[in-house]
This record gives sequence, C-alpha cells and structure tokens, in this order.
Amino acid sequence: MKYIATIVLFFSCVLAFAQPKSNVYSISPGHPTVGSTFTVIYNASAPTAKLRDATDIELYALVFRNGDDPRFLDLPMKKAADTWTASATITDKNSSYMIFRCVSRDESDESAENGFDAMIAGSDGKPVMGAHQACGLILSSGQYNAFRRTKNMARAKDEFDQEMQLYPQNWQARIDLLGAMYRNDHSDEGKATLRPEVDKAFEANKDNEVAVSRIVGWYRTVGDSAKAEMIEKGAIANKPNGSVARQSRWAHIMEEQDAGKRVPQILQYLKEYTDLDKKEMRTKLLGLYDAYHGAKENDKAADVLSRIENTSWDWWNGLAWDLIDKGEDLDKAVVWARKGVDLSRTPDPDAKRYYATLDDWERGRKYGTGSVLDTYAYGLFKLGKTEEAEKSYAEAYQLMNGDAAEVNGRYMECMIKNGHFDRAYEVGIDRVRKGKSDDKLISVLKIAFAEKEGSTDSFAKLTDEKQKKFENVLADAGKANRESAMKKALEGRLSKPSVDFTLNDLSGKPVTLSSLKGKIVVVDFWATWCGPCKASFPYLQKVHEKYRNNENVVFLAVDTWEHEKDIPATVENAKKFMAEHKYTFPVVFDVLTGKKVAEKYEVEGIPTKFIIDKKGNVAFKSIGFSGPDMEDELIAQIELLLGERS
Repeated sequence: MKYIATIVLFFSCVLAFAQPKSNVYSISPGHPTVGSTFTVIYNASAPTAKLRDATDIELYALVFRNGDDPRFLDLPMKKAADTWTASATITDKNSSYMIFRCVSRDESDESAENGFDAMIAGSDGKPVMGAHQACGLILSSGQYNAFRRTKNMARAKDEFDQEMQLYPQNWQARIDLLGAMYRNDHSDEGKATLRPEVDKAFEANKDNEVAVSRIVGWYRTVGDSAKAEMIEKGAIANKPNGSVARQSRWAHIMEEQDAGKRVPQILQYLKEYTDLDKKEMRTKLLGLYDAYHGAKENDKAADVLSRIENTSWDWWNGLAWDLIDKGEDLDKAVVWARKGVDLSRTPDPDAKRYYATLDDWERGRKYGTGSVLDTYAYGLFKLGKTEEAEKSYAEAYQLMNGDAAEVNGRYMECMIKNGHFDRAYEVGIDRVRKGKSDDKLISVLKIAFAEKEGSTDSFAKLTDEKQKKFENVLADAGKANRESAMKKALEGRLSKPSVDFTLNDLSGKPVTLSSLKGKIVVVDFWATWCGPCKASFPYLQKVHEKYRNNENVVFLAVDTWEHEKDIPATVENAKKFMAEHKYTFPVVFDVLTGKKVAEKYEVEGIPTKFIIDKKGNVAFKSIGFSGPDMEDELIAQIELLLGERS
C-alpha cells in the first residue's frame, strides 16, 4: 500500500505533457530519465501566468544530484505564439530531482510559489534514489537559493519517509530529516522530539562510518554529549584514520579561536590526509586561508587563494581591503584588489541561482565589480596614484549607481585631491538629493564647496554668509530627497491584510499586533548575527527617536532566526546587543516552536520591514538594507500613513 502512495505522489510531482491549457507549466516526457532530453513548457496565456508580456524568458533549473551539489541550468526559452519552451538533457547519472522557475528581466514565475518540479524516474518507472529526499528538503525549508516552495513540514516528512522506505540505504535522507526537524523547532521541546530520530538514524547506520561521523554531531545538538563521545571514541579506536576520526579532528581544529594556532594544525591535517577529494580539499584550503588571514599572514593567505579553483572576487577583496584601510603593504594589497576586479568582470553564471530576476542578477554583478573597484581605487589613492584612482572610482560610482554613500565620499575626496572641485560638488549635492549620503560625504562636500568659493584653507574660514549659503543649498537638497521619498512612498503603497501575532518583549510582557490597531506599526525582522540588520539599525534608531513621543507610531523589532538554544538565552543575547549599541527601539521575540511569525509573513531574508497602517493592513514592505536613504524613506512612509484617515 505504501508503494502505491509513492507512485501516486510521483505522478503528482511530475506533471504530464498532456494537461489542461490553464496550467502555467508542463514537462515532456512526463517522467524524465537519466540520459533523456526533457522539454519544459511555459504557457504565458494561462490565467495565473505572471510573465504574459515578457519579451525574453529564461528557464532556471536546479538539478539535484546524489553525493554532489545541485547543478544549475540557465536555458533560454523559445517563443511560439503564447508558449515558451526550453530543452536539456539529463547527463549526470546521479541526478534525482529538478525544480524550475521562469525568469524575465524584472519578474519571475514559480507557479504561485507551489513550485514546478520533476522527480527523475528509473528504468522501473519509480523515482530514483534521492528524488523524494530532495523534494522533502525543499518543502521543509521553503527555499533553496532563489527557488521557492510553500513550506509544508507535514508533506516534507512524508517525502523523507517515502525516500527511506524505497531506499533504506540512503542514510543521507535521515540526516536531512534531522536537519529539517531541527530548523522547524530547535527549542528544548523540539530537541526532545528530535532525539528518537537521532537514535533511529544511528541504529540504521551504525556500520556506516561516514554516516556515523555526521550522527555524532546530532547527538551533541540534542544535548547528549556523553553518547556522542562514546560513539566517537569507539569509531576512532576501530579506524584511527577513518571518517569519524577526521571529522572529530577537524571539528577540534575549528574550535581553536587563535588563528595563529589554527594554522599549524590545519597544515598537519593536510599533510596526513593526502587522499581528500576535490570538494573536501577546497573546504580545507578555505579554512587555511581564513586562518592565515586571521593571523595576518597575508602573503600565505594569498598563496592559498591562488591554489583554489574558481576563487571568488570577494575573498581577494576582503584580503586587500583590510590592508588598504590600515595603509599597510599597499603595493601587494593593490595587486590583490586588481585580481578581485578581474575576477568580478567574469562572474560565475552559476551565481544566477541566487537572484530572483535577470535585472537582479545584472545589478548584483555590477555592484560586486563596483565594490572591489572601490577597494582598488582606495589603494591607488593611498599610493598617491590619484588620477588612476579617480578613473576607477568613476567606474565604481557608475556601476553601483551612486548608491553606496561611503564610496561616494571616497570618490569625491579623490576628485578634490585632483583639483576637480566642481565635479566633486556636483556629485555630492546630487547624492544628498537622492538620499545616498552620510556624515563623511557631507564633510567632504564642505571642502569642495569651500574650494569653489575660493577658500583653500577650510570651510570654517568662509564668511558667515557663505557658510549660510551652503546650509541653504544642503537644506534644499535634503528637501528634494524628502519629496522624492514621499513620491516613492505613494507609488509603493500596498494594502494587504497583516497577520496577527502575540510576542513577548525584553521584559517578558506580551505584545499583540491587533491591539495596536489605529496606530502605525513598524515591524522589522532581524537577528543579532545579521550584517545588513546591524548596518540598518543606526538609521532605525534615528527614526525611532524622531517618533519617540508620538503615541500613534510603534516600533517592533522582531528578533528571529537566532541560533541560541532557547528563549531565555535569546533574550539575554538581545539585551546584551541592545545595551552595547545603546539602541532603545522595542524588541519582541519570534517563537521557537511552531510556525514562526517570520514564516507567516513570508520573510525570505533579513532585515525585512513591514509598515502596518491604522487599519491593520500592510502598507509597505522592504527587504534588505538600502543604505542611509532608509531613514528618509521610512520617515516618508510613516508621514504618509499618519496623514491618512483611520
């Protein structure tokens, strides 16, 4: 009977070619096999199709493979009437499952977020090993890279169960099930529920050393370090150089906080284990790079990077920036930054898997090149090569669309050094108007203004009249930015029902969203480990201070996705964070058990802000940190809503 259920699910996941014309997606043949060519059809005339007016569509596919990372396919689609098609051949014998999304310049279609996928079939017509496992993985998380599915833990567990019934030898499916359960609930109660599953995984795979090396870590996760140590010691005694021994040794090396002490341990590890496969070697070399970098042995860190295939421009950028910012080893650092620039100009197409649309990919690619060009130009500037630096800054400014306030300030500083005061002033005022400035940019702008007004000494030496002139120009530019922000707020106004919640604040007092109806509520999802969240908080604090005495505006920073073991630990972690940074906006804590509020609001990344209007509807949503203009944008949204009737 269970076998019948498996086949039924298989047929439901792999849509047949002959299906209603109202469907957005279809695939032919209905049951792809390894070695076969499949064709995906996108019906732009379907009632729910999102890409009706697209002039170009690409099919993004992730092909999951047993024992390897998923392979990303980017396939241009051909149009005939209202139908778009793309074909490819399944070449990897380990392929098990595919998930698709259609992408245009500025939009994507994932079939109403239910996703469109296909389980790869074997010669017997059944899903191959790993197919149900991969499907369960997607359903348990709701997302893999930029590929989304509606999260459904019940269905995910069923997929894992079917995988293990069809293929009991697939130990990795059990490990993935543990991960799914832990992500869904990592409270003490969740860990107690997880413990029997860890025992099942061990009993089913205790003779599989590779599986045991992973299960040992799960015993520690659920709080049974004694059993983890017992299993680990037994496995190491049985095979002193086996998988468990290696895993244990590497884990202990990574626990070493002193990077200088970590280096010789990693070198010894690599000396003893010369049979690492390509994937393992890459991981270990990256660990060595991090250790050298942390120990400030930068030449050796660069040498390690040169030995790794397909290095990221970001690694070279990080290595160079640390030195350039401190003014150390500038000649070497500039060479490394240049290497980062060159790498960024030929990005790995595989990175497209992380972007929602083609436009997002282009923006991300350009922003990356601009970021490392900024590092390169900064190094040239400090070396006194200011003319060359200005050219690189100009390109960085263009690629980043002038959105990075820090880069804008350094660009202006370089122009001033080269005597291009008028251009520096024009860029500065324009950036203030667009809300892409910060305190450093304003200070550089003052220098450019003073030079324009004939003072080669300082802004402070200008006459009161000229200083007042500058303040008026600055005020006008700020007004233009506020007007632009208000126009943007009007254009971006939403009206979607919010999801009610009751969450506890720092003192343990419950806060219910619906009880705040009639007020404007800023709901900001964040975590203490989140870099963009931390970058955005000084601006959130400024806005909070502006409305501190306004009883009609409420701020709720929802602490979510933390890695602490329970709520008390999460609260203490947040209290420490807030105290260290002197932030005063209210904090509430997402649940650890059950469905998180972040999931109910379909949060895909943090920070994500929702502004709730007086009627209790979501009026605005923003994802990520856009820079200093966040302050004016948030104020414009709040002011717009305050002006509306209840």
